Amino acid sequence: MADIRKLEERDIEEVLVMARAMHAEAPEYRDMDFSDEKVRRMLRTMCGTLLVPSSLCALVAEEGGKLIGMMGGFAVEHFFGHDKTASDYVLYVAPEHRRGTTAVRLIRQFEKWAVAQGVRTIIPGVTTGTNNEVASGLYAKLGYERNGYTLIKRVK
Repeated sequence: MADIRKLEERDIEEVLVMARAMHAEAPEYRDMDFSDEKVRRMLRTMCGTLLVPSSLCALVAEEGGKLIGMMGGFAVEHFFGHDKTASDYVLYVAPEHRRGTTAVRLIRQFEKWAVAQGVRTIIPGVTTGTNNEVASGLYAKLGYERNGYTLIKRVK
């Protein structure tokens, strides 16, 4: 079983490999550009090697000394007031580890972090185009409800 822990600077290059794999796999992302430097900078920020606000969370799943999954997200005040909401930037588990509990454990750890930030709602996105129904079903089993829609318009 994978260990779930906070992202550390030593993980950045391995997470970058997973980010590239996710980008290549996802129909909604693979036609967009990919910047190693931007991803590295974001990961450094999220793991605290740059000044990091407590509103960012980065988790990795490690099994046998190898990273097999990641989840990152943020907590912010809602537009209308001071109540906070949390959402994810990314949730990815390597294909060969998707039938286990890694995704569930990453989500649960993210939820614990979000609660510690004082959020009232957690609103993950399912937008990759890769097994969206499976991912939505997983979130539903964890107590999430469908609410609204995510729409996309390609302009270029």
